[in-house]
Amino acid sequence: MSALVCGMIGLLAAGCASTQVEHRNLSLHRRALTESGLAILAVTALGGGDYSASDAVAASFQKELTRLRPTVSVLSLDSVRKTFDATAYETLLKQVDEDRSWTPERLASFGSLTNRVGFGMAIEIREANERHWKHEHQAFGDWLMDVIFTMIDKDYEPSEDDIEYVTVKGATRKVGILFAIYDLRSKEPVWAAIARAKLRATVSLPSASAEVQVVDAAAPSPVEGFDRIVGSVIKRLPK
Repeated sequence: MSALVCGMIGLLAAGCASTQVEHRNLSLHRRALTESGLAILAVTALGGGDYSASDAVAASFQKELTRLRPTVSVLSLDSVRKTFDATAYETLLKQVDEDRSWTPERLASFGSLTNRVGFGMAIEIREANERHWKHEHQAFGDWLMDVIFTMIDKDYEPSEDDIEYVTVKGATRKVGILFAIYDLRSKEPVWAAIARAKLRATVSLPSASAEVQVVDAAAPSPVEGFDRIVGSVIKRLPK
């Protein structure tokens, strides 16, 4: 019975997350986004320019913003990109990484957007660390049988040789993301938030199995971290 339970545990993967959001409103007035609209300017990561999953991140942000603030007009990242040729856009993001900020000079590159929206958001993934770990404990089914036998027979003593163990392998992902909104006309920052998420995934396997040597828990992706964060960030925008 305990072996069956242990084998079932091997199929189980679990995950959890914690999030934290800090924001600062510099000069973004109530209803400003509704009146002027917002463009998604860029999604960058770790000083590497355009993030490889920028389309997924931008789509997640736009979908959640539309759900929570349906009166805000959003200009998609794809639409913003199309106002540049591919080389010019990539060059701009590399320059932003070198400057380590969106300077007025860089924001001037989006001047053609001002007849469509008044504000632009830049999303920067600043942290995406992952850590792998493992520990071992007695299989639950095996432990439960020992408890039952001990209740039935006060002289029962489990044999160390018969104890079945489970190895739990885990992966933790820490994500830190900066959201910054700029006035595209004044080229000044008007609102910012830094959001952090910690996600964990685990897999449990019988310690005596061959799989325990080759199977690892896959760390949640930075995009999963973003999806955990984005709603909390949007809720902090002024209404």
